[in-house]
Parts: sequence; C-alpha cells; structure tokens
Amino acid sequence: MCRGTHGGQVPSNRTPFEVYTDGSKMSDQMGSAFCVIENEAITKTWKAKLSPANTVFQAEMLALKAAIEWANTTNEDVNIWTDSESSLQDLKSFNVKNKIAQEAQMTLLENARIRLGWVKANKGIKGNEIADTLAKEATTDGIPASLPFPKSFQRNNFYSSHSRVGKLSGTMVRRADRSTALYRKYLTNSFTSPENASNSPLAMGPSPATSRDSVSTLQTTADVGK
Repeated sequence: MCRGTHGGQVPSNRTPFEVYTDGSKMSDQMGSAFCVIENEAITKTWKAKLSPANTVFQAEMLALKAAIEWANTTNEDVNIWTDSESSLQDLKSFNVKNKIAQEAQMTLLENARIRLGWVKANKGIKGNEIADTLAKEATTDGIPASLPFPKSFQRNNFYSSHSRVGKLSGTMVRRADRSTALYRKYLTNSFTSPENASNSPLAMGPSPATSRDSVSTLQTTADVGK
C-alpha cells in the first residue's frame, strides 16, 4: 500500500486500523460485510443482506464502500483489505460506471489516510476469514441493503418475460386453431349432412333467431387461421 497525507489532516502515531471486507452468496442469498481489527482485537463489524438478484461483485463492492465510509469518520490511518481484484480495478478506473464505486472514489479522493490493498483468499489470514464468516452470516441476518439489479439480471428477466408471453400466445393460438377446426367440421356437416339441411340456420340462410350479422361474424371466425 502507498501511504500519504492530506491537507488539513495530521498524521497519527497510532497503529493503523486493519479492515477486512468480503461478499458472499449462500443458498441464493447475498451478504456483504467488513470487520475492523485494532491491536489484534475486533472492534467493529458491519453486515448487510442484498437481494438474491444482486451479484457477489456488488456485495464485495458494497462492503468496500461501507468500509471506506466508516474509515472516513475516524480521522485515523486505515488499511482496507479485499480479496476481490475486480473491485479494486473498478476503484482504480477513471471510466467506472458503477455508482457504488463512484461514491467510494469520491471519499478516497478526499481522504489520503485511507489505503486499499488486495489479500489472497483462503490463505489463513485471520481478518479475511472473519470477514468471510460475517458475509456468510449476513445472507440471513444482515441489515437490508437495496442496490440496483445488474444489467445481466434485467436483460435475462426481460427475455424470460417475453418468452413466457410468447409461449402463452402460442398456446392460445393452438387452442384457437383447434376450435376453428372443430367449427369448420360443424359447418361442413351442417351443409352436407342431409339430416341437418332442414334445421340448420346456416344452410337455410338467416332465420329470425339468427341475423345476417351474426352469421357473418361466425363465418369470419371460422376463417381465422386459413
């Protein structure tokens, strides 16, 4: 990590706070968390539960943002660690479009006493293991956090909805075709069957009970799908 000071901020002789962040997905539930370690003791924890539609990346980025915002209130040197290289790359980018990352960047620009670093996952680092456990716990007992759904989810949901509509429309069309076929059969029998010739209003023409308009409508209906 690089160290530095910001105008108006006085360097501290205290040992920096060590903050570990993580995001986790368990049983389709999403959790985000960080823990603060000072002199080898856990002095603060934070946990949030996201929507199942959110991604692990969003959970990791939210944990970083929350840790950065907390660090900004301490007026102390703070080292923030993550095992998410993609999150760090976003925070380093000048063209980031992620709103969470943009807000975190603004805080980092205002406070040079906050430093970020990458730690390799599953290497027995105590702080990282604690953050991982907290993120898993957050999937069930974290404070609710509302984030925009990723574009991939919105796109898949859009296609899924249209697919369901298409299948429903197809079912309706098939049913209409079957109904039309049955009605055509009825018309054919009405015109060709001798026993029906005398009592079929369609064969004899409009009757007092069946107007020309209603016959026309029935014939138009029968023609659907030709």
